[in-house]
Amino acid sequence: MPLVTFIREYNLFENSHWIVSILLVLLVTLLVNYLEIRVYNRIYERLKSTRFLWDDTLLWAIHAPLGLMIWIWGITLATQIARFRLPFPQLFSLIDSLCTFGTILAFTWFLLRITRRAEQKMLAQEKESNFLLDQTTFQAFAQIIQITILASAGLIFLKYFFGFSFTGLWAIGGIGSFVIGWAAKDLLANFFGAIMIYMDRPFSLGDWIRSPDREIEGIVEFIGWRLTIIRTFDKRPLYIPNSLFATICVENVSKTTYRRIKETIGIDFKDIDQLEMIIKDIKEMLEKHPSVEPMMTCCVNLIGVSTSSLNISIVCFTKITDWVSFLEIKQDIMLHVLKLIQQHGAALASPISVLKVSENIDFLRPHNGSNIPQA
Repeated sequence: MPLVTFIREYNLFENSHWIVSILLVLLVTLLVNYLEIRVYNRIYERLKSTRFLWDDTLLWAIHAPLGLMIWIWGITLATQIARFRLPFPQLFSLIDSLCTFGTILAFTWFLLRITRRAEQKMLAQEKESNFLLDQTTFQAFAQIIQITILASAGLIFLKYFFGFSFTGLWAIGGIGSFVIGWAAKDLLANFFGAIMIYMDRPFSLGDWIRSPDREIEGIVEFIGWRLTIIRTFDKRPLYIPNSLFATICVENVSKTTYRRIKETIGIDFKDIDQLEMIIKDIKEMLEKHPSVEPMMTCCVNLIGVSTSSLNISIVCFTKITDWVSFLEIKQDIMLHVLKLIQQHGAALASPISVLKVSENIDFLRPHNGSNIPQA
């Protein structure tokens, strides 16, 4: 048997204390990993209730990478013990490389976890308190940090395992930049579109935006490096490439300072004598209304005479910009206008259709008896 021959050739069991040492190392590694999990579960629940931001964040971020590092340390120590008894230098070299790769992975994993957790905690703290935090800027800052961490880990990996120097990487990057730029021009356009959004700030997370050029309207939920997610008012997600915002007009409804009420009401012709008093009372009502901004334009004027009505234009601005509240204010103002028209004994105009009949039509002429058909 090859296994028996191998054992006899290297006398594996003649001095078996090294095997016992390896088993003890693995057992201690398992025990340490178990204790780490128990300690984490007990401490984390207590730290979650504290007011400090970074205590539970740091513990949560280090928990999973620390478990990986515990097993890397245990395997490394066991490999060092077995290295002097087994003639497999290539196998041990592979294990050492895997342990090094695992160490780089664990450290990168820890940095990404603490960045992601800190972002979530900061945004949650902003919603629960009056602390003013620009979500869009903070999200962009967190994404830049994550990209920097991944790029640094990639450079360290190439340096250690493939011997690439940073100077060589810059040279390769300079040569291949044209090829990459041509192949991924749409991706780069979206990337620079995201930078434009972060720099120019036409909108932020939570803003209500719409575009008159495209059928785009909704609430901004996420701004990424490639896509922006907008939740439409029928609750459907709309994924928009960032490069599109460089070519369209975007209206930020959330940054409206005042909302305008602009309506036209038609009064019947027979109420022309009451028209001047109606206009005067409507304007006084708007000037005294608590929700109408007195510093903005407030106009009530006769703007035209149509075939069936005397048209009054009503223009004013409300102090409240919230859409639901604005609709309630507009409803209250329009009800007051209708009541004022009714108080003056006037009425709204109704469409009138006039039928003009020519006198030359034969059936209007009197007929003599001779033209009457006989029964």
